[in-house]
Amino acid sequence: MISINANSKIFKLDSSISIFDFLLSINQNPKRCLVELNGKVVKNSDIPNTILQNNDKLEIIRLVAGG
Repeated sequence: MISINANSKIFKLDSSISIFDFLLSINQNPKRCLVELNGKVVKNSDIPNTILQNNDKLEIIRLVAGG
């Protein structure tokens, strides 16, 4: 089991998963999010291949269109 901090909330996961799969699991569209992992921005093209590890810290910003 691993523990990650996402937007100041602790999540317990059975195993390491990609950021993409984590976003889906919390009902977020990965294509509509900006993600920072441990203080560094993750490029959208890297989200599916970046695997979360124990004690990782995520900041997730949901992009919203509007005017």
